[in-house]
Amino acid sequence: MNLADLRSKVKNITDYSPELSTYNVQMDDLINDAMYSIWTSKRWRFAQVRDILKVYPDLSSSTVTATLTNGSRRVVFSAPVYMLIAEQTSGPFGSQSFSTAYGSSGSAYEGEIFASGNREYNIIKVVSTTEIRLDEQYRGPTGATFDWKVKKRFYDLPDDCLELLNISQRDIPTAGGQRPPHGKLSGLSKRREEELNLREDYTATFAECYIDTPPVNVPPGEKLVLIADDSPPGVTIPANYYVELCWAFHYWGAKIGPLSEPLLYKTSSVAGGHNITIGFRSFDDKVIAAQTFALALDRVPNKYEGLRKVLFFNQNLNPTTGKRIGLPCWRAITGGGQVGEEGGTADSGKPILISDELSQITLQYINQFNPGNPRYAEWDGSIPRIRPYPRIIGFDFYNPQVEGEISAAEEYFRRLEIRYFKKPTRMVLSTDTPQMPHEFSQLVVYGVLEDVYNKSGNFELANAYRKKIDKSILGLERRYIDSIDTNFQRGSFSVGQDAFTLYDPNSLKLAP
Repeated sequence: MNLADLRSKVKNITDYSPELSTYNVQMDDLINDAMYSIWTSKRWRFAQVRDILKVYPDLSSSTVTATLTNGSRRVVFSAPVYMLIAEQTSGPFGSQSFSTAYGSSGSAYEGEIFASGNREYNIIKVVSTTEIRLDEQYRGPTGATFDWKVKKRFYDLPDDCLELLNISQRDIPTAGGQRPPHGKLSGLSKRREEELNLREDYTATFAECYIDTPPVNVPPGEKLVLIADDSPPGVTIPANYYVELCWAFHYWGAKIGPLSEPLLYKTSSVAGGHNITIGFRSFDDKVIAAQTFALALDRVPNKYEGLRKVLFFNQNLNPTTGKRIGLPCWRAITGGGQVGEEGGTADSGKPILISDELSQITLQYINQFNPGNPRYAEWDGSIPRIRPYPRIIGFDFYNPQVEGEISAAEEYFRRLEIRYFKKPTRMVLSTDTPQMPHEFSQLVVYGVLEDVYNKSGNFELANAYRKKIDKSILGLERRYIDSIDTNFQRGSFSVGQDAFTLYDPNSLKLAP
């Protein structure tokens, strides 16, 4: 059943079928709530995603110097460090999350560690392959030095990850010795990691476990304002055309925050194509943009530094009348172009990434509003992260820099396999279907009916549908839930003499 079918079935059972858009939107909300409740009630097999996580090594060089100035947050390299713009990605084919779909840009090293002179700093922004900015002033001798390292310590989980179920190193060319490091990485809680006092800078060519670390929280967008609507030659947005727009912050690689308030706008009736220039504003009408970096002034990060912006449009909107067709379906706005379905350049099909120093953006082409663009997944701006231990410095794959008409940045990484419990895609289009087997469609209907009858005060019927849900789920558990095999070993970290544990402090292995 698709969303329209589910809505019709609920109306049929309740014997109440008004064709009112407001009622349909409220019904669609209840359908999505019921689906989400059933989805998260168990670790269903169909709700799991297998994906690939690229693990990047630390960056250092014996030929590229870093120019550092005592008291400054700017770091300038003597030659391009191409890996600085390696894309933050968990693989573009599994979850189709916004940060990975269509190769959208986002440095894998933003939010990581820059070390020099036995001191560490956070990288707040990767400006280019030759420049980064730190979150605090560098304190050390001024000049060019080879004593620098960029440490890749943390990894973001995919946008739609609700729970990480497995990380595995399946086939590792560097494996050797009596204990080859293939297999599952064990998960450690933050408390357990602190008890074991695991070193942050212990490195190896593989990891033995991963540690759950606090998430990164991205602030929400606020609102948009119209700045200009003109009709220069070469643009293709038609006259009298409705668009509904909103935006979100894009932070530390490829982390998307909550959406802003929407802006509904109709282009003017002037014949020909139209430019739409919109500005990013706070609720008290202040400009949202980082000020231009000033070496002599910016001793601390200025407001909005590193907070880029991403634009979205509502696909579920009638462009002639400006009326929503149902719940909003927010999709990214891409670069577009005068010709072609996507545009005429290599980056025209990618979502627009707006600099943190820009306060406005101009939309020019109708193919920027492509219905196939990546969909916003109702993120709350809290991005979970993990830290592999030991920190992986080996790599299996090396892709050299490609120059010329076809270009690609240098890249070297290790390939890990991850499996996670995913967040379902919200059903907003009439033809959207629940991402679950067809047997669950009836359960979604029961869940909506329970809510409807609770709301109307008919608790007897509501309780009857709750019993139907509980009974049906018991049967489906046997078919769609994996059994969990657990292996416990006592005394792995027993206490020895002087209260010191009998394990290798550089590893999680037992001491010989």
